Amino acid sequence: MDVLENAFFVQGLIAVLAVGILGKLIVWRNYRRLLKDSYEMDGNKKQWMGVLKKKFESYYQLEANLHNIPCVVDKYMKNHKICGLSSEIMEQVTGLCAVLSFFLGCLGVIRGYIEGADLKVVAESLFLSMASGLFLVFVDRLVAFDGKKQLVRANLIHFLENILPNRYLKSVKKQEKEEQVKQKEKKKEDEQVKEEKREARKIERHWQEAAASREFELTDEEMQAVKDFINGL
Repeated sequence: MDVLENAFFVQGLIAVLAVGILGKLIVWRNYRRLLKDSYEMDGNKKQWMGVLKKKFESYYQLEANLHNIPCVVDKYMKNHKICGLSSEIMEQVTGLCAVLSFFLGCLGVIRGYIEGADLKVVAESLFLSMASGLFLVFVDRLVAFDGKKQLVRANLIHFLENILPNRYLKSVKKQEKEEQVKQKEKKKEDEQVKEEKREARKIERHWQEAAASREFELTDEEMQAVKDFINGL
């Protein structure tokens, strides 16, 4: 405790440590969520992954020629923001805090020299700053995001190049098949109507021939009754 009480810029070191660790946790959690979302692209998403998916769905519906899908994915990943800041900047927060910790240690040495502080106090202050900086460097190297980023990128490219176009083709084929079924049903109905009309004409001719072969002719009322019967078929 004496070291903490006598060291220079203790509050600054604590703040730097807190920011460095918190920044690393925020970025880790964000990439963890992105990786999970990249495996489950079918859900409705308001994030940039959902926007990218809808954009490519529109391209496939317009039958546009798509090239360099990896470049498009890289562009969206580069523009990804965490807490309003670029993901690249957020990834470097812990490293920057480590540098700042080393800088505070140097400032402590300068301050101790100016104030004529005890050499032990200056050494302890420098040691504390160096230890904080090295701890942040260790955390920064231990919790790396390159693997998660590569997995997210690979999952997105695989979905956009393979799964989404195949799904669109299946949807198009299904619509075409349904349209063909509707056309066949309509054609069948038209043929049935034509067949019924042909049968009606045959019956009408039969009655006309039967009436002509008789010695007497059908009255207008009888002829109208026959026509009504035919129309009712």
